[in-house]
Amino acid sequence: MSPRQKIVAHDFLAIALAWIVALFASFDFHFPPQEFLIRAAVVFPIVMISQGFLGWRFGLYSGVWRFASTRDLWNIIRASGIGALWITFVFFLYDRSEGIPRSLLILYPLFLVFL
Repeated sequence: MSPRQKIVAHDFLAIALAWIVALFASFDFHFPPQEFLIRAAVVFPIVMISQGFLGWRFGLYSGVWRFASTRDLWNIIRASGIGALWITFVFFLYDRSEGIPRSLLILYPLFLVFL
């Protein structure tokens, strides 16, 4: 596995983990009701594709992370924030964000940046 493939795999794992942790954090780390779990699982592919595209667009997969800089951190923050805004916009257009806790959309980019 090449270094770039490892970075992409890490990012997709971080996206998935941030989405799950943010969902559970929205319910005070209790198991969410089934309707929210199903809805979060249904929209999850949109989250993965959007964040993956934005990670690529902001150049997160082009450098060597051994030499990461504050510019790279800024790109991570921008990709996470813009991704969260885009996801919120898409969910709102799709069905007015029904079944998605608003706190999930706020907590998700924070967890993603930290991961």
